[in-house]
Amino acid sequence: METSQPADAEDAPDALDDLWRVVEERWDDAKVHDLFVQACFERSRLDEAARRYKAQADRPERSVVADKRLQSVVFLASQALEQDRSPPVKKDNRWLVVAAALVCIGSIAVLVYALTR
Repeated sequence: METSQPADAEDAPDALDDLWRVVEERWDDAKVHDLFVQACFERSRLDEAARRYKAQADRPERSVVADKRLQSVVFLASQALEQDRSPPVKKDNRWLVVAAALVCIGSIAVLVYALTR
């Protein structure tokens, strides 16, 4: 059985289902798992990969591989979120500094006026 998917499989709505069937048939083949997770990542469907691996984690004979793959899905999702995060908005606080300076200058002026009177 071939581990690569045909070019038109990427566009098929059930491509992930087809890939998952291959994963289940060849559970111990890391390349097949990598292909499935990568396909989910490319389609922004890591939630689907997590759901399927979580269901397999309850099966003792598959739990080790499923847990490892769940960790990789979480890592990829975290990386995707980091890439999508916008940079922090830099606030322009110059007006606040100017206002504080004016208040200080005004207070000093009132104090000087009061003392010289």
